[in-house]
Amino acid sequence: MSLPKAKRGISERGASVHTSCPHCGKSLEVTVSAAPSACGYETATPARKTRAKRVNGASVTGEPAKLRRASGPSITTPEEAYGLFSHMAELPVEQFNVVGFDARRRVLIDLTISVGTLTSTLVHPREVFAPALVARCASIMVAHNHPSGDPGPSAEDLSLTRRLKEAGRLLGVDLVDHLIIGDPTGRTRFVSLKQMGEI
Repeated sequence: MSLPKAKRGISERGASVHTSCPHCGKSLEVTVSAAPSACGYETATPARKTRAKRVNGASVTGEPAKLRRASGPSITTPEEAYGLFSHMAELPVEQFNVVGFDARRRVLIDLTISVGTLTSTLVHPREVFAPALVARCASIMVAHNHPSGDPGPSAEDLSLTRRLKEAGRLLGVDLVDHLIIGDPTGRTRFVSLKQMGEI
């Protein structure tokens, strides 16, 4: 259907205007596009509504996600990554966090996925990777704390790490490390499962 055109200057770009269909006379609400046509006019296009949906608790309109600009230096070693998670050492209960990186290992997302009890927290790969996929991360790093102060991995920690590694392989979002945060004043502040050969 051919729609009427609005002259430049009549309406601001992106503004809604009312007009009628040249064929049936039906009233239409249209928006002025941001790009002018070659002849100097701006083509009016039908206004449309996008149905919002929920993704991991956030409202998404169906348009491409607005990506956060990567910030800070590249994180390339477990020691550098520890700086992102060191605050977790003081938490009274277990908490599971994920940091997502761009292709240059700069931070795109930094989120808490789960808060648990004194000795455990429930984590599923879908909750870990959902925000990373929305933000189009190239890789992720995860961490959780042990309130006991001992960062030694449990059997459950190792099992979860293997599941996350496999999920990341299938999704194309690499799991680069899993840190376990312990007592910051102890002999071992944290453990890197990558350095242990688990990733």
